[in-house]
Amino acid sequence: MAISRSYQNDGIASLLPFSALARSGGFRLSSDSRIAHQQPGCDSDPHRIEGEIVGAMLKILAQTRSLWIAFVSTILITIAFPLAASIWGITFIDAISDPAEVRQAISDMTTDQRFVHAWITATLDVAYPLAYGALFAGSAYAFYDRFGRYMAVPLLVVVPVDLLEGVVQVLALTDSADLIDAKAVLTPLKTALFLVGLLTTVVGWVIWAVRRTRSRHLGSE
Repeated sequence: MAISRSYQNDGIASLLPFSALARSGGFRLSSDSRIAHQQPGCDSDPHRIEGEIVGAMLKILAQTRSLWIAFVSTILITIAFPLAASIWGITFIDAISDPAEVRQAISDMTTDQRFVHAWITATLDVAYPLAYGALFAGSAYAFYDRFGRYMAVPLLVVVPVDLLEGVVQVLALTDSADLIDAKAVLTPLKTALFLVGLLTTVVGWVIWAVRRTRSRHLGSE
């Protein structure tokens, strides 16, 4: 699983920006990053085991292939939302936090629009937080050195918040339950966490780009 093994040789993979990160030390994965197996009689502290599992997950998210998948998925789903809205004439309620406005928006929809909105929320809007959450956490772990782990874990909090908001919306769109008041908290929280994750990711990429440019400049002298 070590990323340093995956790109030891030059080839097509060397043209990828994430591969350049791996060779330049941007990713901190190594062959000794695997979770140690607990031997009989060894310490099986649940907190230690949990920490090892989280660490292993973050290292997987920071791998070249994982970042590529998360990045491409995030871009494609981001494009899919406005396309679906234009095709079906839907005003998505994801960005609306005021419960009264949400109820009004739902009441203005036709039965077909409610069905389509609920379907999109249950599919695209489930994949979306998983994609950008993986991108945010993986980028933080890869680019922020020893602080990456502590930055990556909080960035994943946006995923359950976004998913919970989606559940509230599907229940409302299908007339199953009215929990719309929860959006007054969930939507602003989701938006704030998303913006923090986006900013952290962009800054991380800029830091890496600056370091790599300087390294190349010094190497050419």
